[in-house]
This record gives sequence, structure tokens and C-alpha cells, in this order.
Amino acid sequence: MSCNEWESGKIKLPAKVYNKFRKQLMEFWNACEEEKFVSAVHAWQALKDAKLTTSAALKKAGHLDVAHGLMSVLGCSEDFADEMGYLFNEMSYAANRKAGNTYSNPRSWKLLKPTRKVMNFLTNKDRRFESSGWGEWMICFIDDDKSVTWSSGENNHAVEFAHSHKVVKQFFSMLNRVEWTRGSGGKIVGNDEYNQESEYEGGGANYVNYVFGK
Repeated sequence: MSCNEWESGKIKLPAKVYNKFRKQLMEFWNACEEEKFVSAVHAWQALKDAKLTTSAALKKAGHLDVAHGLMSVLGCSEDFADEMGYLFNEMSYAANRKAGNTYSNPRSWKLLKPTRKVMNFLTNKDRRFESSGWGEWMICFIDDDKSVTWSSGENNHAVEFAHSHKVVKQFFSMLNRVEWTRGSGGKIVGNDEYNQESEYEGGGANYVNYVFGK
């Protein structure tokens, strides 16, 4: 059943915890990006070996898109194929557009080999962690008050999809392990289309999904 939903909130971290927390999440993010990069190179090589690195070749082989081709060649899950397909198209888009190519032109669109340059590795200067595409979400660190904000985005099953991401699971796991001090913590609230349609007095208001702190 479809359900349009969202979730967001701001959590104030203990001052002594803030920098370590952010750094640990950044290291986890980069480890995930490294894993994704290795998988992407392997997947691209499989497509190259199968001669399926152009839109024309994919269409000729009867594949609807890159993800469909990957499932056929690798026998991988739909989720993995969708993630790799999205990544390949993102990496290839700028170069193809510069060359005047479009995916609708089956003779010209090419999938480029993944490089580290196009991966989203974070540095100590970054304060925003976000995912786009299927399952949008954002984590943003605010140095001024040592806080972190969370947002799942608003869409069909947005909260469910956001919480299925490795980094998001790690983020909430880390929050659950924080030794909270006085004045730190916060709430994550949310709402959904069914709750908003409530007809009784007081119905439809945002509800609390998580509480952190003392």
C-alpha cells in the first residue's frame, strides 16, 4: 500500500562528542563509497565483456535499461542493479551531454568506466551527507551549535526507503550509543498521508518517532 510520508528533526550532540561523531560517520560513508566503487568497476567490466556498454547494444540485446542488462549478465538483485544503473548514468551523463549524446539516441550513448573522481568521497570540510534518487535523505552537521539535522524527504514510503540505507542505519545506531549530557538531544518527528486525514480533534498533527537525550 502506498503511503506518502516524511521524517525530520534536529539533534544537539554533546560538545565533546560532536567532532568524533561526525568523523566516524564520514569514515563509514567513505567506506561505503569505496565498496560501491569496487562493485561498480566489477559491474562495468561485466557489461564490457558482454559488449553492453552502449544504449544501442543494450537495446539490441533486448534490455530495457542498464539495470536490466546487469541483472542478466551478473544475475544480481534488482536493488543492486538499480543502484549501479543509476550510478553509471550519473557518471556518464555529463560526458555524453558534452559530446551531444542523449540516451534517446541509441547510436551514441555510452557508459563510461567508473573512476574515483566521480565518486562522492567526503573530506573533513564536508558537513552534508545526502542520497539522491530512490530513497532521498539528508544528514547535515551544524558546527555553530554542535547539532545534526535529519530529513528523509517526502514521498511514497520515503521514511522506509531512507532507513534502509547503510549510512542511515549507522547514523541512528550511533545516536543510540551517545552518552547524552544535560541540554543535549532532541526529537525526530514525522507525518504521513493517512494520519493527516484524521477527522477527530487534534488528529493529523506531527508525531514523534525518536527521542534522544535525557
